[in-house]
Amino acid sequence: MITRKLIQQRPNTSVNFYTPSVEILNLLNQHIDGDITTVVSDDNLTQTISFDISEENHTLLADNVILNNAKIDRENYCNDNSITFNIVET
Repeated sequence: MITRKLIQQRPNTSVNFYTPSVEILNLLNQHIDGDITTVVSDDNLTQTISFDISEENHTLLADNVILNNAKIDRENYCNDNSITFNIVET
């Protein structure tokens, strides 16, 4: 089992965090174990989105065109809005 986290830090609260589309969330929900959780820090500047996924489904989704396009969208959005982000897998 892999726990995957997207950790975003925005410059101020007037900048919206990147949020995956409904299409992406629905696709992920078909392959993950449990729910997608979102936690925001007390200062509202850091957001962590996390979910658990089997190694088999992680490998399967790695080649998914829709998810790879969403990755590009996330990177562009974060770069355009001065949001730093990390993907952490444990």
